[in-house]
Amino acid sequence: MNMLSNADIEALRSMYQEAHYKSASLNSDGTYNLYLNFGYGCDEYRVNEEQLNYIQQ
Repeated sequence: MNMLSNADIEALRSMYQEAHYKSASLNSDGTYNLYLNFGYGCDEYRVNEEQLNYIQQ
């Protein structure tokens, strides 16, 4: 899974607001897997801590 670019973070932030279920798990390399569920499956994204904090605002 590739890290998201900053250009993709705005779209992901909007998706985060619309997701029915959301969770994040810390990886051993300090990045996070962000899971977004919209009721028909789960999308997974890898972000760093700064990006995760921005998305969750």
